[in-house]
Amino acid sequence: MKNYLSFIVLLFASHISFAQCTHTFTGIDSYGDGWNGASVTILVNGVSQGSLAVSGASGTLDYTASACDVITFNWTSGDWDSEIS
Repeated sequence: MKNYLSFIVLLFASHISFAQCTHTFTGIDSYGDGWNGASVTILVNGVSQGSLAVSGASGTLDYTASACDVITFNWTSGDWDSEIS
């Protein structure tokens, strides 16, 4: 019985996969005139998913990642970083 249960658990575990989900990064400029040279690059497991430099009051960037992925945001400063969120 113990071997049978171990086989079932192993069989189930081998079919588990983490589905990728779409995420949306939203950048906002409180003054509404854009990020003034600032930008963010999003990396998933070290691979760039794109960059965002907001040119008005807000902007978005969609990217995909799974549950165990490492997501990193690399920021480049601009002239008015206090307006950025």
